[in-house]
Amino acid sequence: MKDKVLTILFTIYITIFMVINIIVHDKDISYTERRRLTTFPKVNINSILDASFFNKIDKYVSDQFILRDEYRSLKSFVAFNIFKNTDNNKVFILDNNAYKIEYPLKESNIDKNINKINSIINSFNKEMNVYYSIIPDKSYFLNSDKYLKLDYDYLIKLYNDSINGKYIDITAKLTIEDYYKTDPHWREENIDKIANILVSNMNNKYIKQEYKETFIGKFLGSYYNEILINLEEDDLVYLSNEILDNVKISYLENEKLSTVYNINNYNSIDPYSIYLDGATSFVEIENNKSISNKELIIFRDSYGSSIVPLMIPYYKKLTIVDIRYMKSDLISSKINYEDQDVLFLYSTLILNGNSFK
Repeated sequence: MKDKVLTILFTIYITIFMVINIIVHDKDISYTERRRLTTFPKVNINSILDASFFNKIDKYVSDQFILRDEYRSLKSFVAFNIFKNTDNNKVFILDNNAYKIEYPLKESNIDKNINKINSIINSFNKEMNVYYSIIPDKSYFLNSDKYLKLDYDYLIKLYNDSINGKYIDITAKLTIEDYYKTDPHWREENIDKIANILVSNMNNKYIKQEYKETFIGKFLGSYYNEILINLEEDDLVYLSNEILDNVKISYLENEKLSTVYNINNYNSIDPYSIYLDGATSFVEIENNKSISNKELIIFRDSYGSSIVPLMIPYYKKLTIVDIRYMKSDLISSKINYEDQDVLFLYSTLILNGNSFK
C-alpha cells in the first residue's frame, strides 16, 4: 500500500511538472548563467533521420525546465553541505569570497599564445615601444593549500622568457580586496594605482586624477552564477571626470554608443559590460585634453575594460583591440602602425587558456 501511494504521488508530481512546463512560455535568456537558452528545435525529416532533433530536444528540455535555477541552487547546497565537497563546478567559497580553480598550467596553450603575441609584435614598426603586463586571477592571492592553483611564477617566467617586449609587473600592488567577491574581475574604483604603474613604466607622466565615483547598483558576478548560493552582493561602481565625459569614442560593434560607459548594460546578462561596452573587438578613443601627445594601442581582455578608462587622460588617442574576437590579420587593416606605444594587458585566465583568434 505504501509503495502504491508513493508511486501515485510521484506520478502526480511528474505530471504536474510536465503540464506546467508545457504551459509556461519558454525563456530566451538565462541571466544567472549569462547565456541564451535553447529554444524548441525545428522538426523535419532530415533532423529526425540524423538524430539531431533528439539531441537538441534533450538540450531544450534541460534549458527550459521550470525552477531550473532553484534546482541548481539545491545542487550547490547539497554539494557543499551534505557531501562536504570543497568546490562545485570548480567554484569554491573562502572567507565569503568566491574563487574558481584554474588548474593545471597548460604549456601548450601558453606556447600558442606567446607565438600569437610575438607574431603581432613582429608586424610593428621598429620605432614602436612594446610593453606587456600580466593580471593575476584571484587564486593568485590564496594562502590555503586546500585548493589547487597555478604556479604563477612559472607562468610569468614562460612569458618573460619569450615575449619581445618590456614586462611591467603589477602583482605586488594588487590584493584580493581589489577584486569583486562574486566575480573574477577587479574593481575599477581600486585600480587607479595600477594605471599609475602602467603609465609611468611606459615613459609617460602620471598625474593623479580626481574622479567622481558613481554607484550603479548591486552586482552578483559570474562565480555566483555558477553556484547560486547566498553571497554578499558586490557594488558596481564606475569612475568619471571631465576628460572621460568629453572624449570621442567609437565602437566597431556598436556605432550608436558614444560614451566610455554603457550604463544600459547593467540590466543585461553581464552587468560588468558597462565598462567599454563589454566584449567588443575594436574601440578607438580620441582625447583632446590629454596630458601628452602620445598614442597607445592596447591589446586586452575583459579586465582591460575597466582599467582603460583610467588611462585615457594620459593619451591623445587609444586604440583598444581584443584578439579573442578579432583575427590578427584584420588588425593591420584597422590600425596604421607609426610610432604608437603598445601594451599587451592580459589576465592569467586568458594567458593559460586558448581563446585568441
